Amino acid sequence: MDLRYPVKEGRVLHLNNINYKIDKVIGYGGSCIAYSSQREPSKYERSIGMPPIPSIIKEFYPAELANSITREKNNLIVLSDKQETYDSLRKNFEQGAVKQALFFIEDSDHSFAPSRIAAANNTVYSVVEAVNGHLLSEIREELNAHEISQVLLSLCYAVKGLHQNDKLHLDIKPSNIFLFNKGSFETCRIALFDFDTVTPVNEIETAFIPFSEDWCPSEQIVPHRKQISFATDIYAIGAVAYWLLSGEKVNKELLDSIIRERFDFLNEFEVLRGMKNAKEDISKLLYCTLKRNPTKRAQKIDDFNE
Repeated sequence: MDLRYPVKEGRVLHLNNINYKIDKVIGYGGSCIAYSSQREPSKYERSIGMPPIPSIIKEFYPAELANSITREKNNLIVLSDKQETYDSLRKNFEQGAVKQALFFIEDSDHSFAPSRIAAANNTVYSVVEAVNGHLLSEIREELNAHEISQVLLSLCYAVKGLHQNDKLHLDIKPSNIFLFNKGSFETCRIALFDFDTVTPVNEIETAFIPFSEDWCPSEQIVPHRKQISFATDIYAIGAVAYWLLSGEKVNKELLDSIIRERFDFLNEFEVLRGMKNAKEDISKLLYCTLKRNPTKRAQKIDDFNE
């Protein structure tokens, strides 16, 4: 059970002289709460009848300090103790926005920079304007089998881009994946965001290791630092793949089935009905990714094609 208190639906956050009306909570991360919101239109947008701009707001509110934090009615975050830890985690959250901007320069196809970082209410907010797509967590049921395969391929390319720069994401999950609207002649394409978890491989021994329990492997939860590697992100790709097909999160029974190379559960997925070749490809993907032992998983994205 998450002990954090989110901003209530319908409340307005005033960030860098712009108002954002909160729609709802869309996810809880280790360092933040994520909301869907509507940006107040500018005078020009209002004059031409342009609708409010949808935005994704991530509010720094670390889960590990939930017992030390309260929220007042005016949305102010009040910290009772552990100020040094709070400041350190906040700095890491802010640096995540810088990492995201840098990754956008390296791979603009699979990322985008935050539109703003705003300090307010004794915390900090990262804002992304969602003008050309949706969070993957909000749109799964609209995807067919072919589109799911395109999403997974795009996700693999995005993760490969990070890995080629010797970085791990460590928090790959549907609420951290943005799916762009598809044009007439385009394939489904995703972008990663929430980069405060991104960690260079050579810093794993000393870095704070975040985790989202339903989406990451056991070596990340404990953590066993010597076992955390590219294979850790690769496990999360398998978890997202299974969720896209089933709407369910990975569980112990599923992992047991995969270890035994039993994939009869794929026959239950309506989206794969009558698609023998697709089932074979998905079986291979899940078998390569969802192993408890990280040394048994694919060690790099290109291993999927071997």
